[in-house]
Amino acid sequence: MRHGESCRSGTRRRRIVLLAAMPSVRLATEEESEVSSSFAPDLVDRIEKIRAAFEEGALGEKAHEKHPGLPLSSRENYLYFTLAPALNYQRQSHQLWRAAEKTFHDPATAFVYEPSLVGEVTDDELRRALTTHALATRPVRHTETWRRLCGTLAAHYHADPREFLASCDWDVVAILDGLKRDRKRFPVLSGPKMSNYWLFILSRYTDVKFENMHEVSIIPDIHVKRATERLGVVEDASLHTTEMIADIWRAGLRGTGIMPSQLHGPLWFWSRAGFPEL
Repeated sequence: MRHGESCRSGTRRRRIVLLAAMPSVRLATEEESEVSSSFAPDLVDRIEKIRAAFEEGALGEKAHEKHPGLPLSSRENYLYFTLAPALNYQRQSHQLWRAAEKTFHDPATAFVYEPSLVGEVTDDELRRALTTHALATRPVRHTETWRRLCGTLAAHYHADPREFLASCDWDVVAILDGLKRDRKRFPVLSGPKMSNYWLFILSRYTDVKFENMHEVSIIPDIHVKRATERLGVVEDASLHTTEMIADIWRAGLRGTGIMPSQLHGPLWFWSRAGFPEL
C-alpha cells in the first residue's frame, strides 16, 4: 500500500452472517440478519451480570496490559500498542505486557519502539534487544515479525500507525479488509484473531475513535472459548473455528446494545477466576 492510498479499496461488507439460534447454528439470510439478538433473554441477563462483576472488580484485576502511561494521542503510544500486540500470539498475555513495559523503560532496548531506529540495526542487535526482557520468546520468528512491521510503518506510513488507520477513514470494516489484503506487510496483526485484538487494544489505550466499532469481534482465545462453552453458547468450542465463534457472538448480541469487544475482558477474567456464580 503506497502513501496516500486508501485501504478502503475493495472493501465489502459481508452479506451473510452466522446466527446462533440455540442450540444450533445456521446461516442467516440477509433479511434475517436484521433481527434482534438470537440469544435468549436469560442468557443476555447472565452476560450482563458477568459484565457488571467485571466492572466492579469482582473478577479480580480489570486489565493486564502493562504500559508506560504515554499521552493517549501520541505517536509513541500508538506505536507501543501496535508493535507489542504483534508478539501476543500463543503466549501468556501477562508475560508479554510485563516484558513490553520493561523493554520500553530500559534505555538499552527502548529503541525497538522507533521503526526508523529498528531499520538501522542488525538482526542480531534487534534480537538481543527484544529478548533482553523476554519481549520476544521466539527469537528468530518474533524478530522477523517486529522488523517487518516496523519496516511497513517506516516505509509506507511515516512510522506512524495513525496514518494507516486514517487511510482507512478510521473505519473498522475498511481497516480489517486492508489488513487482510496486506498480510505480508502486517504480520500477525492481519490474522483474524489478532487484527481484532489490535483494534480492541487501541480502543482501550489510545484516543482513537473508530467508525463501526461494533464490527470488532470478540477475541476467541482459550479463556473466551471456555466461557463460551460454559454459557452454553456452543457445546464444544473445539469444534468451532475462531471465526465461527466470533460470528456467533456478533450475531447473538445484535440488538442487545452490547458490542462483542466489550465482552472480551469480562469473559476472559470470568474464566480465569474459575467461573464463579454471579
